[in-house]
Amino acid sequence: MLYLRASADKSLADLQSTLKLSVDYTRTDMNYAQQDEIIGSVNHNVSLNLNVSAGTTSKLRATLLACLNSSWADDDDELYSAYNSLKLVYEPVRMLRVSAVLDHCGEQMVSGKWSHNVFADVAAVCTPLDGFDVTLSVNNIFDRDLYAVSEIDGPNSSYYESPLRSRAFIVGCSFRF
Repeated sequence: MLYLRASADKSLADLQSTLKLSVDYTRTDMNYAQQDEIIGSVNHNVSLNLNVSAGTTSKLRATLLACLNSSWADDDDELYSAYNSLKLVYEPVRMLRVSAVLDHCGEQMVSGKWSHNVFADVAAVCTPLDGFDVTLSVNNIFDRDLYAVSEIDGPNSSYYESPLRSRAFIVGCSFRF
């Protein structure tokens, strides 16, 4: 197995921002048996990751995560996947924090065919007293009912679907002492 990683980080204090970039490469040599024959397979994976966090104002913070993956075997087609996440946190006053998260996951099932999964959640946390929080959140805003994923791992490829919980409204209280 061979694993290589290159990364760079940059903080911009004046802008309350950070930028992180990394590239990963993995090569795996595998042997597997198929109908009493030993077959060798060389598998590759390249991953490009970007993470940007910015405090646009003293009350608003945004974080963007983007990841692109490419996987292939020496004797097979290349498959791609992409993951993106955007998180916004807004604190209009000291005792109130509102956040929203938007996630996208794209999986290439076969050459030219993609499955996209998009999810969104929002939450508000009020802290009326020190150590006491009241939370209201809505999960799975788009009411997605199915999550589909494909994977390639050397000679094996898989596809699965998983049912999801429907949209949920959640109210909670917590006390820290």
